[in-house]
Amino acid sequence: MTDRADVWSGAVLLAVALAYGTAAFRLPPGGGEPGPGFLPSVFAVLLAALSIGILVGGLRRSAPSARGSSEAEATLPTESTVEPAAQRSARSWMAFLATVAYAVLFAPLGFVLSTAAFSTVVTALFTRERRWLLAVPALVTIALFVFFRVALQVRLPMGPFG
Repeated sequence: MTDRADVWSGAVLLAVALAYGTAAFRLPPGGGEPGPGFLPSVFAVLLAALSIGILVGGLRRSAPSARGSSEAEATLPTESTVEPAAQRSARSWMAFLATVAYAVLFAPLGFVLSTAAFSTVVTALFTRERRWLLAVPALVTIALFVFFRVALQVRLPMGPFG
């Protein structure tokens, strides 16, 4: 994305987060347990934080004092660094198919295996750095397991382990 696109998308996502959060915080909080407004409120806060990150990153990169003319020329995309539209589209479709496969295999394989496999496929699709290929799926699987199983006490499918 360009710096300007980051600024605009961050601003739009922040507006969506604020509108969503306003509606979420109007839901009943629950008495002693998380009520129906808990998870939407958490999502609104996370979306707001991420959109602020995108917005600030775009503003920092587009600040005139942050870069000189030589640096701006060095960061212009070249023919070899721009990914063809067909390749981007193929990756998006592969991510969509991986999401469908995740939904279908969630119960038979269980939470841990299906989430680790899905995270691995999506990470491989959207990063070129191989060091993330093991770290991201492991961290995502562990974080989601702790969030759902421990924090929210949701029973997750065990697959072949159960």
